[in-house]
Amino acid sequence: RRAALPGVGVVQGDSPAHGTACPLAVAGCVVGGGELEPVLPGLRVGLHPGNSSHSGLLGKLLTVPEATRGLTATDLLEAVERRSTAFDGRRHIISRLTTVHAADPAIVPHYRKRLEAGNRAALEDIARSNIWDASFAEPVLVAFEKNTDAYGDAADILHRRWDRKFVPRLVELLTIDAEQHRGALTLLARHRDDWHGDRKIVASLSDAVREAYPVVDKSTRDIPDDGLESWAGSVRFWALTGDSKVVQKLTPALADRRRFRDPEPAVPGGGLGFGPHGQAVDHEPERVCDAAMNAIWVALDGPAAAERRRGILVTYEKRIVTNEKVLMWRDLQILGLHARLYVRSILPQW
Repeated sequence: RRAALPGVGVVQGDSPAHGTACPLAVAGCVVGGGELEPVLPGLRVGLHPGNSSHSGLLGKLLTVPEATRGLTATDLLEAVERRSTAFDGRRHIISRLTTVHAADPAIVPHYRKRLEAGNRAALEDIARSNIWDASFAEPVLVAFEKNTDAYGDAADILHRRWDRKFVPRLVELLTIDAEQHRGALTLLARHRDDWHGDRKIVASLSDAVREAYPVVDKSTRDIPDDGLESWAGSVRFWALTGDSKVVQKLTPALADRRRFRDPEPAVPGGGLGFGPHGQAVDHEPERVCDAAMNAIWVALDGPAAAERRRGILVTYEKRIVTNEKVLMWRDLQILGLHARLYVRSILPQW
């Protein structure tokens, strides 16, 4: 026989039970942990070509009112517990949980308990959904302290749910070991308005980085060519502290034209945004002077502003900017920065 589930497609089966969208059967499928066949034998749904996974089927079923009638937040939370990967339907269950049952009081204690236990899957759920409660902040901070990956789930959550109360913990992390906990400074730099005005914090951060990376205190004249790329990465990290010493130390390096990377044109990809005339492409520094300029920009204005200034406009018509033209633009930017630094020496707040 043939029957249809609204919003899903045609369901085929060999007996009346096979074509039935029974809420209990669907609930059993969700809670049971992935295997649909034992629950609805012979079930076949007309999905997109090549997508025959249980995850995709479950995602479809969870949008059908007739199939989900009777499902509760508790059912969905139990289903989440039985899944741990991106391919077993977990994201579909979380999606329904956070839309249909977003206000259910069972959600917060469920996730708080698992976050406190260090459950990585729970951390991933929080990072990829709108599930949140202020009580989650502490276990997420603890998770970040154990793995200070600036682009990991814990860092992403702290960034999206930022509170200036996080500043002391992150400062402490960096001062303990700036090399091991680099991600703490990266996260702080995204929210520098909450601490950059405190000279004690700036000094503590700067001192920690200089201790971990003593090369930042060297003049580029004393650094051999094969050490320049490492130096460039270190001063860029130091600049995240916003310390005015970064500007003082790196100003002479604006005259050093030595190259530490092979010349590359600016081409589409890794863009900073699209405009009416083309794409702004983030072209990374290739010379000592470019690296120094970028670090000074970061120290003065923050990493987001520096990233925008690194952008090279690649027009839709030409699709490429030669390396020669990129460096010509960088030289003009260096002249502009010299002018700004001169004015700052007269009007420090400019």
